[in-house]
Amino acid sequence: VKLIPKKYVKEVQDNYGWQYKDGRDLSGFLDGTENTNGDEERSNAGLNAQGGSFLIHQIWKHDLKYLNKQSVKTQESWVGRKKDWSAELSPSPKTSHVSRMRDSRFNKIPIVRQSMPFGEVGGKNGLLFIGYSSSVKKFDTMLDRMTGLDASPDGHYNDSIMKYSECKTGNYFYFPPQEEL
Repeated sequence: VKLIPKKYVKEVQDNYGWQYKDGRDLSGFLDGTENTNGDEERSNAGLNAQGGSFLIHQIWKHDLKYLNKQSVKTQESWVGRKKDWSAELSPSPKTSHVSRMRDSRFNKIPIVRQSMPFGEVGGKNGLLFIGYSSSVKKFDTMLDRMTGLDASPDGHYNDSIMKYSECKTGNYFYFPPQEEL
């Protein structure tokens, strides 16, 4: 980065992630519980017919002070899972993260997820998120459902996770297979 002329670089950010406890986010919830498993399932979720993959990268900043003022029951209703062992709530609140990350029929949207908490002592903290998908439409559906922009019968609800976490940046990338290069 130091070799790039300054007029071409507006800002450089370093965010260092790490494994926290047993795969938990700094909120205390297990993250990636619904990730796809196995080579075949992951390939089907993450690769298109040509063998390429779309990637979404997001940096979420958490307000842990606000979150930790809430009861565990309230936190669980926002996420849609039990905090201690990650069991899904039944029924899942319609504004929970679990509900908003499913399609309008409550089916899972298969992507390959990876996230890591990041932060500084007394400073910014949150979640670094990367997801791979066979189609960018899966990401669009998930983001529309998160922000209440989907037109489904259970649409027009914001994801309650945004009560304590704000997406600060996000990008889509496409990784073509070697034959497309």
